[in-house]
Amino acid sequence: MARKIADMEFLEQMNLYAVDNIQPDVVFYLDVSPEQGLSKALDKSGGDRIEREGVDFQHLVRQGYIELASRHKDTFVVVNEGSIEEISNRIYGITKRRLMND
Repeated sequence: MARKIADMEFLEQMNLYAVDNIQPDVVFYLDVSPEQGLSKALDKSGGDRIEREGVDFQHLVRQGYIELASRHKDTFVVVNEGSIEEISNRIYGITKRRLMND
């Protein structure tokens, strides 16, 4: 929805205002294909308003997050698909390294 009404720069400024300029130390973006994500969401509940926008819209949303991640490489960590254990281990390892370096 957001990509339909505003550009990324405007959305980032609105978000900063909404959170009083507080920035996270790290953001984990779990990069799941829109097809897979929608399949799971629609199977469970029939989908919410955003999920019912369809797969093309979900690709736009994903591109928005990929763009954010590329703009904020020091904060965003893109975690690709995998089993729950693999994803958990990746996030744990990254978090541990970051904590040890601070």
